[in-house]
Amino acid sequence: MLKLVRKDNKGIARWLVDARMRIGSAPDNDFVIADASVADTHAELRIKDEEVALVRVHSDSVLSVNGRDVKKAVLTKAGDLICVGTVELELVDPKEGFVPKIKPVTQDTPWSIKAMDASLPEKTFAISNSMVIGRSSDCQISISSSHLSRRHAELSVVDGRLMVKDMGSSNGTYVNGKRVTEAFLKRGDLLGFDKLIFTVLGPPDELDKTMVRTMADSLPVDKRGESASGPSASMPTPSEAAASEGGDEPASGAPVSPQPATAGGSGMGMIVAVAVVLVLAGVGLFMVL
Repeated sequence: MLKLVRKDNKGIARWLVDARMRIGSAPDNDFVIADASVADTHAELRIKDEEVALVRVHSDSVLSVNGRDVKKAVLTKAGDLICVGTVELELVDPKEGFVPKIKPVTQDTPWSIKAMDASLPEKTFAISNSMVIGRSSDCQISISSSHLSRRHAELSVVDGRLMVKDMGSSNGTYVNGKRVTEAFLKRGDLLGFDKLIFTVLGPPDELDKTMVRTMADSLPVDKRGESASGPSASMPTPSEAAASEGGDEPASGAPVSPQPATAGGSGMGMIVAVAVVLVLAGVGLFMVL
């Protein structure tokens, strides 16, 4: 796809998207040249398939291609120099080394829009500060398409976020299919100017970030001393807590279990039994004597 630019780098270059591009000094032209030597509607570029014809509209004005006067119409190609009055224009093919005036995407300008339309294959436009998109050659993003108004919408970066604001366009501005007057955009949104669709490219938002869990968060529930149903087995029950406080009586409703004899109590019983036997033996011996 070819592009029409001014040799003096004034104004904005225009893509040859539609079948016809009007050139002149009047503001309603597709390519506006504010110069006294240019007629209101000076000439037209007519595009059909791969052919681009330059057609004279104003009979008395200067119009030439590569130094040759254009009587009615002439076929043009990439690299041709077109003189409209005293202003020089050039048809350029970006594939042959032309660098567009739109800044390339850099880390300093993280926001950009990427064309999804077949007429602008894979074209990406970086957005910095405030930029206007439209048909007019005065727009920072100038696209010669009948779908666009002359000044269709404004794209601006506000506090690091990309905002689009419709400028009273005839065919509307859309975000993900919904018509808007202004809206903040996110990476991946589909931004439409009538039927021209762009994908929004930009920095990731919070939802794109991976949540990193701490080691404590990654432990099983029972290892952290709590569970969905209550305290874990390592925590004392109410009855155990009461017993640990020195109370002799069990908690209300708790069964009483027999206490086993201790080793000290068993030894004392044996001593008493032996003493009783010895006393009885002494009494019997005294009676015999």
